[in-house]
Amino acid sequence: VQGRYSINRSPIAFSNAAGFSADLRRAAGSVKDPVIVITADANAPHQSVINIMEAARLAGYGKITFTTQAGKK
Repeated sequence: VQGRYSINRSPIAFSNAAGFSADLRRAAGSVKDPVIVITADANAPHQSVINIMEAARLAGYGKITFTTQAGKK
């Protein structure tokens, strides 16, 4: 199962961490050290989260936080 990715609530295709890091830099614009918020639900594969963390690292962004969504009961 592949996760869905978005930046600022706009869907973004994820091909690799380097490409996504460029997308993060474009979205950040002039903000030098943005906070990257990773929102993952209970079904999100760990690899999807790791992909974003790696993209943020490549972009030079070290402020990462997480939000979660409970799975459906």
